[in-house]
Amino acid sequence: MALDNYGRVWYSGSYKIDGKVQKTNSFICINNVSGTEFYNACQADENLKIKDIQIFDRSYVLTDTNSDTWVFGDNYHGQLGNGTKSTISELYCISKDLGIKIKKIGMYKTAYSVSTIILDTEGNIWTCGGPDSSTSAQNYYYGITGSATMKTTPTKILETMTGITDFYATGECVFAYGENAVWAWGRNDYGQLGLGYQTGGTAYYIPLKNKLVYVPQKISSEFTIEKISQYYYTTYAIDTTGKVWTWGQSGNSATPYIKPTCISDDTTEG
Repeated sequence: MALDNYGRVWYSGSYKIDGKVQKTNSFICINNVSGTEFYNACQADENLKIKDIQIFDRSYVLTDTNSDTWVFGDNYHGQLGNGTKSTISELYCISKDLGIKIKKIGMYKTAYSVSTIILDTEGNIWTCGGPDSSTSAQNYYYGITGSATMKTTPTKILETMTGITDFYATGECVFAYGENAVWAWGRNDYGQLGLGYQTGGTAYYIPLKNKLVYVPQKISSEFTIEKISQYYYTTYAIDTTGKVWTWGQSGNSATPYIKPTCISDDTTEG
């Protein structure tokens, strides 16, 4: 898939043409494939263009100039959010069905799961996708307790978690943050979520249920995150004043930082 300077999308592969899925051996312009939802949208608004493409394995996420989000491709875990787990063979507008504008979207893959996290422009977090088994050990992206049943339609999580401006996720942890608020959920066996405690001391490739924090927890109101990252079981963050914070596994020390700890003093310049 490619995007040209005119906001047109070019694709080679299987696509719905003339009402049926056909495999093309050369690039076609998706904007001009009639009978599809995206074609109709382009006909209704001649200024409509695609401005960004994200590729997650064989799943595609496209953002247009009206800030609507279109998805296409592999959907075997329901990660594209159209209510099925079947491959999507033409561009589908997920944001219109949800009635939202999407600010950021990401897909994250583990051994048995593909999950999608969505941040809307109102500061809410949504999730869909999930595991291909009923094992609750793989349910940590949903932000809720209970069954690990695959979610094929995006679900908003934790109504009280509002005002989110960005999120960061790995294969095992999620951090969502806004002004003076950091929320976290996922694996916490080394205190890497910064919740003030660690849930166990042994690392598991597929985390056990009692090693996880399923519901987003507010971990700090001390600072506003500018950038956050994670390396193995250690989390690092830079706040808007340039201070550096860390939590989780602490180098060679046997004692982890179980809550955010500032490792730069007031004189450190960011």
